[in-house]
Amino acid sequence: EYISSLKLIHRDIAARNILLYDERRVKISDFGLSKDVYQTKYYSSETRKKLPIKWMAPEAIEKQRFNTFTDVWSFGVFMWEVFKLGKEPYPEIRNADILQFLKLGYRLEQPHCTKAWYLFLISKHNIHSKNEVHLDQLIYLFNMNSTVFISL
Repeated sequence: EYISSLKLIHRDIAARNILLYDERRVKISDFGLSKDVYQTKYYSSETRKKLPIKWMAPEAIEKQRFNTFTDVWSFGVFMWEVFKLGKEPYPEIRNADILQFLKLGYRLEQPHCTKAWYLFLISKHNIHSKNEVHLDQLIYLFNMNSTVFISL
């Protein structure tokens, strides 16, 4: 929410870039791929760089177009990493095959979390949906369900 309020997109939200600040707070680090979107609502890359493909939304992979919603997609993959205790997403899929995998409708399997939380994450990973989630919706979900995330 803070990054979005600054009109920035991070482009690399993943467990490797999250720092534990204290008992109940985390900080996002590594702003090497971040971009200012103050005057526009998105950033479009003209060059192909090394990017975290397995954490990227399909439109970001395909069109090199990034916005706050593509960061929310990455946040969903990050949460999957948390629930899977640090496992790599899509371990059996090569980076070159991720876009086709997602276009066919495949998603990460449900980790150790509640069904409601998983369905919420999957609904935000629907590439045909026009109902893009905003970061404030994620904050609300955390505040409402902070004790019922993990289902072991």
